[in-house]
Amino acid sequence: MKMEFISGTDCAPLSPRVTVPSVDVDWEGFAAPLDETDEETRFVIVPFNTNSVSDVRHVVLNDPFDDERNGRPPFTYGSPVNPTITLHWEANNDLGLVHDKKAIKNGIRINAKTVALPLDFSVHPLRMAHNFKIYTKGLADDDGVESVDTIRGRIVNLDLDIDANYDGKIDELDESLEETAGGIVCVSNNLTPIELTLEPAKLPGNITLHATMGTGRIRLWRNTNRTGPVGLDEVWTQATMPIKLYVEGMNSSTTPRDVELTVNYDENPQGGNNPLFKCSDKIRLTVVKINLITPAGDPVAFPVDGGDGSGSVPDGANEFTFSAVSSGVLTLKLKAHVTPSGIADQIKGQVHFTVDGIGTSTLAWNTSNLGGKPTASGDNLLATVTFTGLPANNSDFGAKKQLFILMVISRM
Repeated sequence: MKMEFISGTDCAPLSPRVTVPSVDVDWEGFAAPLDETDEETRFVIVPFNTNSVSDVRHVVLNDPFDDERNGRPPFTYGSPVNPTITLHWEANNDLGLVHDKKAIKNGIRINAKTVALPLDFSVHPLRMAHNFKIYTKGLADDDGVESVDTIRGRIVNLDLDIDANYDGKIDELDESLEETAGGIVCVSNNLTPIELTLEPAKLPGNITLHATMGTGRIRLWRNTNRTGPVGLDEVWTQATMPIKLYVEGMNSSTTPRDVELTVNYDENPQGGNNPLFKCSDKIRLTVVKINLITPAGDPVAFPVDGGDGSGSVPDGANEFTFSAVSSGVLTLKLKAHVTPSGIADQIKGQVHFTVDGIGTSTLAWNTSNLGGKPTASGDNLLATVTFTGLPANNSDFGAKKQLFILMVISRM
């Protein structure tokens, strides 16, 4: 505190003028004077898991003036007091603050005479925590009382996950790929699992899951046997939120990653929509459909070479050679078309052809198709399989079946 006594006229008493240093720290978005009213009870959500720069929260160390003045008052007598300010946070080692791309130390001393206020600090959760507070202190008065201003926050980990690197499990390695490569969903009997996480426990808000893109292409189930349908507008509490759901493809994508699922956590009061009281996470999906092109028709009586009508033997055919003197040989060039365009090469490692055996003959895959794994050519998946030592008579072949199975390798 600085106190000045200014004399008036000869008959007027001395008039005391007092300048009191104050401190002011605010969440960006709550820096208006009227926002000070609920500052001690307002919890801004700091997302623990986010891929979006816009989700990073900021605190602002403002010019140390009385908040209700909405600006520094004119100092007719003397000059304003610029105190040494300290900035603190109570969150153990769960929180970090960064200014000008540099991490700052908890309790940092800031000389308001030598810096240009306001100062901006980005807030980075380092570990899971619950509630925390950030506060600033000013100079102590003659009684040792310091000016203190406090804001509060809550670290929330909201996570929507899918196997985006196609290694058969959902883990941290998928995180950076969830919106770039995205997950694969099949138009078939295969269901793709997704996982939802919300922590810490006992959070008061609501959770919703929406298809923000591609609503008509998928549906959700609670179970692998397609029981417990899940609507895309259901509202859950933390206690009722499912931790795993299963996605079924209904209609194939027209372009890769044209389905987007977004999970939201919201602590806004009824009718409110302040982004500082919510957080979200997203994944992208591609709904894949595969149509078998070759073999097609009857390979003995009515072969459809090329399958697609092209008649191109190298690109897929129903060709075999047979001799009553020596063992017969059957070569099948398998071909399947993938929708949407541009995804075949991405999924080739997750799919394989299967072909039934023929009696006691020997089945061998081409060296580039071991185990039925295809190669990709444009929007097609290709593989070659050969049977040797075939039966002596056509009638001994039995019914020849060829199956194509899309295996989205996921942790079920």
